[in-house]
Amino acid sequence: MAFCQAILVGKWNESNAEDIAFIELISQESYKVWIKKVHGVLLEDKDRISLKNKIWKVNNRNEQMLEFASVYLDEHISLFIDNLTNVLSEVDPQYELEKELRYAAGVWDKKLTHSNHIREALSESLAILANNTDAFEHCSVGHINTKVVLCIRQLFAEQNWQKWASLNSLLPNLSEAAPNEFMSAIEVLANCDTLTELFEQEGSGAFGSNQLTGVYWALEGLAWDDELLVRVVHLFGQLDSKDPGGQWSNRPLNSLVDIFLPWLPHNLSSLERQLISIKALVRNNPETAFKLLIKLLPDQVSNTTGTYKPAWRNIIPDTWEKGISRDSFHQATNTFSMLLIEAYGNDISTLKEIVKHLDKLPPDVLEALVANMSNFLPTQPDEIKRPIWEELMFLINRHRKFSDSAWSLPEERILVIEGIANSIEPENLFEKGKRLFGNRDYDLYENVGDWDVQQKRLQEEREKLLAAIYADGGLDNLMLFCEQVEHADKVGLVFSELASDDDLAAIFPAFIELEGSVQFFVSRLAVNLYLKFSERALSQVDASSWSDKQVAKYFKYLPFVEPVWSKADELLGENSSMYWDEVSVMPLYEENIVNAARVLMKNNRPLAALDMLYMVRNKDENLPSDIVIQALKESTTSKEIPVSISSYQIMDFLEFLYKQDDLDMNALFSIEWAYLELFSKGDKNSPRAIQLKMESEPSFLCELISLVYKRKTPSEEDQEQEVSPDVAKRVWQLLYNWRVMPEFGGKDYKEGSFNSWISETLRIAEEVDRYDVTLSVIGEALSTSPCDESGLWINTAIAEMLDIQDREVMRRGFATGIRNSRGVYTVDPSGDTERKIAEGYREKAKALEEYGFVNLASTIRGVAESYEYDAEHANSHYPMDS
Repeated sequence: MAFCQAILVGKWNESNAEDIAFIELISQESYKVWIKKVHGVLLEDKDRISLKNKIWKVNNRNEQMLEFASVYLDEHISLFIDNLTNVLSEVDPQYELEKELRYAAGVWDKKLTHSNHIREALSESLAILANNTDAFEHCSVGHINTKVVLCIRQLFAEQNWQKWASLNSLLPNLSEAAPNEFMSAIEVLANCDTLTELFEQEGSGAFGSNQLTGVYWALEGLAWDDELLVRVVHLFGQLDSKDPGGQWSNRPLNSLVDIFLPWLPHNLSSLERQLISIKALVRNNPETAFKLLIKLLPDQVSNTTGTYKPAWRNIIPDTWEKGISRDSFHQATNTFSMLLIEAYGNDISTLKEIVKHLDKLPPDVLEALVANMSNFLPTQPDEIKRPIWEELMFLINRHRKFSDSAWSLPEERILVIEGIANSIEPENLFEKGKRLFGNRDYDLYENVGDWDVQQKRLQEEREKLLAAIYADGGLDNLMLFCEQVEHADKVGLVFSELASDDDLAAIFPAFIELEGSVQFFVSRLAVNLYLKFSERALSQVDASSWSDKQVAKYFKYLPFVEPVWSKADELLGENSSMYWDEVSVMPLYEENIVNAARVLMKNNRPLAALDMLYMVRNKDENLPSDIVIQALKESTTSKEIPVSISSYQIMDFLEFLYKQDDLDMNALFSIEWAYLELFSKGDKNSPRAIQLKMESEPSFLCELISLVYKRKTPSEEDQEQEVSPDVAKRVWQLLYNWRVMPEFGGKDYKEGSFNSWISETLRIAEEVDRYDVTLSVIGEALSTSPCDESGLWINTAIAEMLDIQDREVMRRGFATGIRNSRGVYTVDPSGDTERKIAEGYREKAKALEEYGFVNLASTIRGVAESYEYDAEHANSHYPMDS
């Protein structure tokens, strides 16, 4: 009986006390006695059960459970499922943590008491039992199904998101155990706050997770059952209606799309049955159904990863083949497209979206839609017709522009669409003009090729419209139009060509301080006025009648060029900071950028100056190092509004400075210290001035170590020394990343200065009672030692110093640095990579012994042994697939 119980359990971790306790509950005997019987089976037949790293696993469970089905009685099943329910009811403690911290749940000891091995296997057991009840001939009729259904019901009786999240990975198995009971639980979930809370748990980034993937996969698996399809689709509709969206591609709508994909459906139902399920979705969740039908149009979805397939329910026939015939594809496409038109073609709110995909509709469906639009659209108000007219015009332009493309509609079909577009063209100038001043300029071009000609034609069309609007009501009418278009700035650009001096006098300064769309109009009007007629633009300002605020704002609209900022300084005088504090610094290319940066520095804008200087840096033009140093130094304390200076740009500036001669190392030191967090390991990104100071001034290094590490013997002085967390973090990072270069402190290791520096540093370290930690820090830094000129893999001056008898702590630090230098890596299950590395260090140890460096050789041999241990660990914990 022991092995039959093992088949029910399936898989367990022998080192997990709770797994053992569960087995003792269902076996009614001690684990030691029970496992001896199971072990006997292992010795007789390894094909039945296996053991690896304390993990027991029953092989081919489905077949073996059926083989021994006659052994099980009602009491065996009841005892098993009752205790199984308790195991699966446990809430994962990781969900006590904030979602951003759950990836490190193990560090916080927030783990399930039972192993994941046994939890997954138990969920599989429910599915195997429920789907093979006829084989259990000595169990009462209906007993197994009743126990399974009651188990599923109990698991989801309490609606809380932590319970659902804890079962997430097991839900596909549970759904196959009791499909209807599971779907009833989903029905409840979809209509309570628990679902909202589950959506809120979705994380982003490498350690983010989605606690609803199990729900989606479970329902996808059930969708293969023709009898369940309608209900599954209904449930997906309910889930989608609550979906707030997120970064994960696993979403209810995407699952629905994959289920019904015309070119690769993931269901076994007939097209008629599929249509019934979608029609039910249209009735109960019209928004979801609309999104689904749009996605099912041709060319909307070009790839799929498939859906979850049932693992335990024998639903998919062995003869089933993935794919679909061309005729079936066209039939499905036509059917779904026609349903889209019938269900949503008369709804103005959805018609605009349908029109965007009008060129994807099959011919007979397109004909039906055109006839439908012809019947009711022409009589609608302009504001209703306009969005649909715009989409039709964009579509017509696109297909005529690329008439030679394979995807382009034939001219006869375009003419049909154009007939509808002409019949609903707005008469109101405002409604007609919204298309011209939107954000789709490219779609307004009628042909490819000469863009200048196209732009000129569009400009003329826009000027003609604005002239008509202006003639109909002057500037007031033009401002009303600005408030209704997407891009009032484009209105300003075009009007700069039409505006008279009287118009400009009416706009400036009256409109300068207005907000919203008028502000965009005014700013672009001013810019283009300067670009076309610079003197006319500068002469608009009348300092005697304009306020300083108006003057400053006007000049901030203009391009950042010397004539503009000089005029601003002239007119604003002592109030010129009103201009300089907020002016956007995007100069014209022909301006002297370095000169502009100097002016910005003079006006307390070092960040803006750096932004300017990077344009020169990026073009490899001549860049004075003095202004770069000044800007970087002042940027660390600047209070100006931040500009888009990235950490990469800062580091690039420093790389530029490192290549210059005769630098002010004190100034460079202060810059590196301020931006210390940007530096990472490696020669290229090391803070050169700080490292030079560390490697030439022993007292400075010991001071840094004292800021982070306490004395070996506790002292009241440690308690009095207060170091801010920010400073401590910077210093620790600096020491952690410190690695020596080919030269030490700018000198050769063998000049004697290196040994003198070591002696003085250790003397001071002993005085401040931080001798051991200083040894360790130095040892780790020396792990990047350059090769010796003799051919030895390590500089002999460094090797001699490390080999000293009482430098064991330094040698351990050296070994740590070597191990850490490998960084993040992928485990090689074979262990071959680690063995190769170990062999390399054994060779290095032998080379050291040839030079007499016995102590250091022993340390390096220890590194080799650690890699050999890693190789064995990889072999045992990450077995290769057979």
